[in-house]
Amino acid sequence: MDYTLQGRRLVYVDEQALSGKLRDTLTRRREAGLPAVYQGGAHARAVHPGPVVAAAVVVPLLIAGVFGWAWYGWLLAAAALVPLAGYAARLLSTPDPLVLTARDREQIAAATHFLLLPVPDADSRLPEPAVGHFPVAELIAGAIALRDRISRSPAWQSSYLDTHRVLFNPDTELDRVIQHALQLHCAAEQLNSAPRGSGRDPLAALWGSLAARVASVTDYSRHLRELELELAGVESARRAMDLDHNMAQLLANSAEDEQSAATLHDLQDSTLILHELLTTLNSDLNALVVHDV
Repeated sequence: MDYTLQGRRLVYVDEQALSGKLRDTLTRRREAGLPAVYQGGAHARAVHPGPVVAAAVVVPLLIAGVFGWAWYGWLLAAAALVPLAGYAARLLSTPDPLVLTARDREQIAAATHFLLLPVPDADSRLPEPAVGHFPVAELIAGAIALRDRISRSPAWQSSYLDTHRVLFNPDTELDRVIQHALQLHCAAEQLNSAPRGSGRDPLAALWGSLAARVASVTDYSRHLRELELELAGVESARRAMDLDHNMAQLLANSAEDEQSAATLHDLQDSTLILHELLTTLNSDLNALVVHDV
């Protein structure tokens, strides 16, 4: 599904409202790396025939005025053949399957909608879904805040999480959450406009799965914050002991033995806490990877 974020506006195209052929075209455009088409029909342009016809009449008149009127009939006929030849060439040429026609863009414009997102907050709780309504905007806003928090975390950039950065990409995760949320939102809108039936239960189950996915990212972000604070504490202890420069001399100085032993004990405690946090984060990562299977 094509979408773009414009500040707190999420503009998207409800592709279920498009023809099957146009949906296939949009899929191929995405696979080719082309930009989103949410702009719709406002950007479709066509050449108006008026200037072409005027040129076909005026240009022969000008030439006839120079070379004589005997040539005017021939020049007018030749000028008329030029646009006909161009039209025939367009009919015989193979159209580019990735190019959107004016009619395609009209369809896209009619299927383009937007969601107004609340202020992103990674710590806010999701409202409970009501009958026929799922808090999709709140979920997406929270997912954006989680992506930003994880990406900016010093702990996320640390060497402790090298493997995590290979297996988990916050930007890719956000894109998948937005895609699934928009598909659910569009399906719920269709059900709301249809007669009441038994089709709402599957959407409730899909919402639960999507909310659980975002909850897994929330757990990961929370434990990442704990790791960030612990790493900051370890770095402070290391600076206090000057471990990087002269640890041997510090340990050999009997006057500081007691202080050194206490600091080393703190470092050992921090190492155990780091190990526990990394174990927890590994478990969180496994939960996130399961959602991608």
